[in-house]
Amino acid sequence: DEVHKVQNLINGDGCQKWLSNSKEKTGQIEAIFQLEDFLKVAFIDVGTIWCSTIEIQVGRSDWPQDKQYLTLCPTASLMSPIDCRLKQNINKTRMFSKEEFIDTVVREKWDRIKLILRQPYRKDVQFGLSFIKIKSA
Repeated sequence: DEVHKVQNLINGDGCQKWLSNSKEKTGQIEAIFQLEDFLKVAFIDVGTIWCSTIEIQVGRSDWPQDKQYLTLCPTASLMSPIDCRLKQNINKTRMFSKEEFIDTVVREKWDRIKLILRQPYRKDVQFGLSFIKIKSA
């Protein structure tokens, strides 16, 4: 979206959101956040808008560009098909902690966080994030 760019999450005052383009029809958007340093992820808090699911992956800037990111947190459900149809629970806050992360992945240090947001049930809405907070161990 030209107005609600992913950059809003970083440069904003905490009130700016990132939304899919209004012409987006695949039902999936992704954002990769480059951190200043390598760190062990302890918590990730996100505010979502119209998102049905979220998946969190991690990577390293020193990896080859074609290397796949690793799943830190498998796909988590945020909105059910009924929620989408009834237009309820549109805004959600979800706090992910070490207990929800894959044990072998969370032990390592990472400097890239990739969020994959999906909304397969409603092709007529813009979906995305209102905030993200990453906390290290």
